[in-house]
Amino acid sequence: MDFEELLDEVAMLFLAGHETSASALTWALHLLANAPEVQRRLADEVDRVLGDREPGPDDLRELVFTRQVFRETLRLFPPVGFFAREAAEDDRMRDKAVPRGATVTISPWLIHRHREWWSHPDAFDPDRFDTEAGRASLRHAYLPFGLGPRVCIGANFALQEATLLLAMLARQHRVEPVPGHVPEPVGRLTVRSANGVRLRLWRRRPPAAAASEPAQSPAPNPPSP
Repeated sequence: MDFEELLDEVAMLFLAGHETSASALTWALHLLANAPEVQRRLADEVDRVLGDREPGPDDLRELVFTRQVFRETLRLFPPVGFFAREAAEDDRMRDKAVPRGATVTISPWLIHRHREWWSHPDAFDPDRFDTEAGRASLRHAYLPFGLGPRVCIGANFALQEATLLLAMLARQHRVEPVPGHVPEPVGRLTVRSANGVRLRLWRRRPPAAAASEPAQSPAPNPPSP
């Protein structure tokens, strides 16, 4: 590679391999912080599957709910909210002429929240993918990585990476929202928050340690975050 080609490769690595995953995981923690019951179920699954050990690739098959949490995060906050494609030939879309070479903008952000395809589309509901309607929408109206011959080649890796990272975070921490802070989504390189995502992290006790400790009365004040 010459210098320009190498620079393009490095830039794409940071954009596609780091920025997108970091953005999606940030939104996942935001959604979990505001859905305590979903967060509890996620922690229960991680405790059951992993116990005190670190997760590995062999655990992915068992981390079903963890994967669904991230999948639902990608629906609500797709890292790439809009992307463009060039028309390969003359066509018509909704009675509008699309000449060959025209740029067509596709929006996962809008498609993922379309009421024709998704029930209660603005709700955070990882269980939706266990329903027939949810599976149909997953096949026809879900494209956080694009679709077709130009689908992101890192899609499977990103899903595996994010599932394992969520499992590690859920095993070690509980997250809560910061009162009064509401993130403001904005489309830049990725869908991120214009005012940041502020959360409080509380360290969880390892499952084995918690099980071995004698029952105690609850403390009058919670531990420091």
